[in-house]
Amino acid sequence: MLRFYGSTWTQTFLPDSSPRALVIHADGSGEYRSVETERANEMGEWWTSNGFAYRVFDKYGCGESEGKWRHVTMDLLADQIVALVEDSAKESNLKIILVGHSEGSKLGFEVAARVEVAALVARVPSHQEIRDRMKYQLLDMSKNVGLWEKWSRGITMAMASKEKPDGFLADYPLSYWVSCLGRTQPGDLVRKIKAPIFVLNGGADPFTPELAYKPLHHAIAQRKIHGRSQAKVYAEVGHSLLKPGCSWKESEPAADILAWLQ
Repeated sequence: MLRFYGSTWTQTFLPDSSPRALVIHADGSGEYRSVETERANEMGEWWTSNGFAYRVFDKYGCGESEGKWRHVTMDLLADQIVALVEDSAKESNLKIILVGHSEGSKLGFEVAARVEVAALVARVPSHQEIRDRMKYQLLDMSKNVGLWEKWSRGITMAMASKEKPDGFLADYPLSYWVSCLGRTQPGDLVRKIKAPIFVLNGGADPFTPELAYKPLHHAIAQRKIHGRSQAKVYAEVGHSLLKPGCSWKESEPAADILAWLQ
């Protein structure tokens, strides 16, 4: 089902019977659409086969959603998800589970601290100031020649105003990077969130290494409210949380999320 919620273009997948809850998914970084994609269809099939309604949306200024990408900020992205959660809650009495991946998971903490959700599932979030994250990705990781060459090509293409690689960091305008400076990190928001939280990180994630997620995992471990909150590291997987050749529905993280939501 396709429709606008305010200025946000969404796609909703429904199970055959009454949904257990509504899952709203916030995607990772980059200028791309989420609605009517192969990834959305795959995840929609998985969630609905397990009894959940599943809603994805095009980010601010992307796909069919309104807004100008060249003006995007973290505040605009967070406000968009807050509005979608509020509009979805008004529409039905279904519990809302907020699921975020990478950037979407970081935004998920900000959103869950502002509006009521039944649970927050954060896939590969980081607790790291943007200046430290950029230093790690653009300097320390320069030792990874293949990745460094990809980013170098992206920078060259961006400067030449040519088409940029999918998901490349430089896809974001200056307004976005400025909005990231001094931003409250997920671990510092944990105490403000009433819902239980499940954090999943990959032990072999080149984009979000242990130093980037460890403070968040510590904050989850120290949380006194909601004994269900937990953080888990999957030793042999990267940013996708998938082992090579493994589909999401067959993965350990997928099974753990379902078990946690029981």
